[in-house]
Amino acid sequence: MVCILIDPTYADSVWCKHFLDCLRNELRKNRITFCEIFETVPDNAKAVFIIASDYEWTKEAIYQLNQNEIHPILICNHLENLEGCEYSCVSSDLNGSIKSLLDEINADGRYKVALYGVNTNSISDIGKADALFSWKDNRFRHVKVFHNDGSLQGCYESFLPLVKDFDTVICTNDFAAVSLVKNLKRDAPDALKRMTVLSMARSVISEYYRDSITSIDIDYEQYGKAAVFIYKSQE
Repeated sequence: MVCILIDPTYADSVWCKHFLDCLRNELRKNRITFCEIFETVPDNAKAVFIIASDYEWTKEAIYQLNQNEIHPILICNHLENLEGCEYSCVSSDLNGSIKSLLDEINADGRYKVALYGVNTNSISDIGKADALFSWKDNRFRHVKVFHNDGSLQGCYESFLPLVKDFDTVICTNDFAAVSLVKNLKRDAPDALKRMTVLSMARSVISEYYRDSITSIDIDYEQYGKAAVFIYKSQE
C-alpha cells in the first residue's frame, strides 16, 4: 500500500492542501492506490510520501520509517537537511530563488533587507534564513531576521521600531506579508510607500494587496509529478 503521511500541524495550511491535491491527482493519473494518514503507518505500507513543515515532527517521522526499512519521499517548500535520516525529497530551489531576489534588490539600489515572519520550527523558514545568509555579501549593509514563533503581531511589534532601517522586506509567505502591510498602512504608511515587500509563497490572500506585495508563484503540479516519478523509479 502507498501512504501519504501528513504533518498534523501543517494539514490545515493552504500550502499543505495544494501539495496534497497535486500529489493525489498525480497518483490517480498513474492508477496508484493510496491512503492518507496522520500517525500510524500500516504494516503493509510499501511506500510513504510525507507532506510536512515542522522540523522535529518530520525528522522523527522519517527516523521511525527508516527503522522499518522504509525510505520515504518528502514533499516540502524547502528542506533543511535532516541528519541521520534516509529519504528522497521534492522541494523548491530556494537557494536559487533567494540569490535571484538579492540580485534584483541590489540592482534596484536597495541594500537593507529584513527576512520577516520566520518560524524556527518550520523546515521551509529555516531554509529561507540559511539561504539568505549564505548569499549575503558586502553589497548588503544591513540584514536581520524577524521571528514568528506563534504570533505575527509579536513579529510586527519587534519590527516596527526598526522600520526605518530597511528598504526591503522578504516575507516567508503571504500571510506574513499581508499582516505586515496591513499594520504598516495603519502605523507607518510613509515607510510602506518607500519599501519593497516580497513574499516567498503566493496565495489567494495577497491578491487584494498586489499594489504593495510582490509574491513568488509556486508550481504545485510539478511537486506531485516529481514525487510520483521518484516513487516509480524506486519500484
